Amino acid sequence: MSDEELRFVPMPRYIMRKNALSMLLRRDNCAGKKLLEIGYGAGEIFNLYEKLGVSADGYDYSETAYEYAREHYKSAHVIREKEQIEKGRYDYVVACEVLEHAEDDVGQLKEWCEYIKKNESGGVR
Repeated sequence: MSDEELRFVPMPRYIMRKNALSMLLRRDNCAGKKLLEIGYGAGEIFNLYEKLGVSADGYDYSETAYEYAREHYKSAHVIREKEQIEKGRYDYVVACEVLEHAEDDVGQLKEWCEYIKKNESGGVR
């Protein structure tokens, strides 16, 4: 698909989600921290992460999303294969409008927790 065919048009729920993420990340003084976005779709959210100084990796099941993000969001490291996601690496894991597509939602949440850095007592922060 050409860029003319792929154009991001933000929906109200996306704008609300982006504003909420911005507020939460700013409150947590996120600059320099590591974030994994699962299901980034069009990838526009990477602009927010770059603006806030967050080092963002992204994973999406869609080959089209992967190719588009890789070409248009150079500040983000997009991951093609789920097996490439490093466990215990991230300060934040964000997955919006993704969980409802998982057959085993509890298992999916447990998997995502494995990507988050552990605290001193070995628990998830």
